[in-house]
Amino acid sequence: MCARPKFLVHKNKQRLTKLAQYLIRSRRIEKNTRAEIVTMPSRDIKRENRKEAKAEKAARIQSSIEKQLLERLNDGTYNSAYKFSTSQYLSELQSDEEKRTLLKTNRQFSRKHKELEYEIDEDINR
Repeated sequence: MCARPKFLVHKNKQRLTKLAQYLIRSRRIEKNTRAEIVTMPSRDIKRENRKEAKAEKAARIQSSIEKQLLERLNDGTYNSAYKFSTSQYLSELQSDEEKRTLLKTNRQFSRKHKELEYEIDEDINR
């Protein structure tokens, strides 16, 4: 065996322990990491709130305009302006309403049907 200076041996051991401790720390940090919480800037939140408020306002205005136009049409305000019979238009409106009610009843029926199937499955599995 050749003689090595104790100083170099000691320095290399220190380097080795430093690397080992680094690896232990990195493994521990990697194991205990959790999802990083990302915050939204307040400017973006305010901008989104303004957009939502504008959209709600526009929707309310549009629905009120539609209601007023339907009221005027029902009252006969536009009889001379348009060359179609309002009775046909009103019958179409009524058929649309009937279609909507049919869709609602079908949805309710399908929900009840699914609930019954689920209950039957539970009874069978017991």
